[in-house]
Amino acid sequence: MQSIKKDHVVLVMLFAVSTAVSYLIYFKYQENIIEEEYKNALAVNTVENYNDYLINNNNTKYMVDIIYYRDKKAFENAKEIDTFESYQAFIDNYPQSSWISNVVYHRDRTALERAKKDRTLKSIVNFLNTYPKSGWLPQANYYLRHQFGFNDLSEAEYYLPNYN
Repeated sequence: MQSIKKDHVVLVMLFAVSTAVSYLIYFKYQENIIEEEYKNALAVNTVENYNDYLINNNNTKYMVDIIYYRDKKAFENAKEIDTFESYQAFIDNYPQSSWISNVVYHRDRTALERAKKDRTLKSIVNFLNTYPKSGWLPQANYYLRHQFGFNDLSEAEYYLPNYN
């Protein structure tokens, strides 16, 4: 009877050890797969691939890196297109991005370029009202003074309804 109890204890211990070893092997295997997918996402370097990684590998140690590189690639794509719409799409899709201030700078630049190209007082006034904290305000105000002869936004707004 005593030897049966010892045999049972040994069997239970062997089962516990083999189960623990199996879990360790499984988790190491999963970790290797996640690392390979991370390396693959970096090698492919597309927004779509980074997004796929984020969907398929939730809460991994690579999440912060993948988000950084995804946003960087999305910013590079927006810069390559270099339109107001491409920058605004980035802002709409990634409002919490660490690249947001760079994107806003370029979005505002393209908005000012568009307003200047229109060559109307209304377009410059709209820019100044729409982007009151823009880094491009000095250039917009300079254009307002030298192209249209107004000292500031309030003066331009006052004359805007009757301005030809």
